[in-house]
Order: sequence, then C-alpha cells, then structure tokens
Amino acid sequence: MEEIFEGVARIVGGFLRWVLWELFFQVNFVNIARVFLLAMTLGRYPRGELSQVQYDRVAVVGLLVVLGGLGAVALDNRYG
Repeated sequence: MEEIFEGVARIVGGFLRWVLWELFFQVNFVNIARVFLLAMTLGRYPRGELSQVQYDRVAVVGLLVVLGGLGAVALDNRYG
C-alpha cells in the first residue's frame, strides 16, 4: 500500500514542480527579462517569437536581473 502512495505522491509532486516551473520561472522571468533587454538594447532584442533555447536564455537573464535587484537592495540596506 505504501508503494502505491509513494508512486502517486511522486507523480503529483512532479506535476506541481512542473506547474511552478512554468508559471513562476518561465513566465515571470521571461517577461522581466524582455523588458530589461528591450530597454538595454533600445528595442532591438528580443523581437518576435523566441526559440526554446532563446526563451530559456532570456529566462535566465530575468533571474539574474531579479537577483541583482535583490542584491542591490540588500547592499543599500546594509550600508545605507
């Protein structure tokens, strides 16, 4: 009986992890990165549809922008 529960829990956990990945990382960080990159490149990048590789790279840029912003706030609070 425990094996069945563990299997169901693993499937549900995998689904929830996928949903959180898609909703939080892919959607939010891509939109943050799009605004940042469009501002930094004066509207030249990213334009149009992105391939999956470009989409993932843009999402990583969004993550770095968020982490950089949090780091700047932390430094300002420490030394400010």
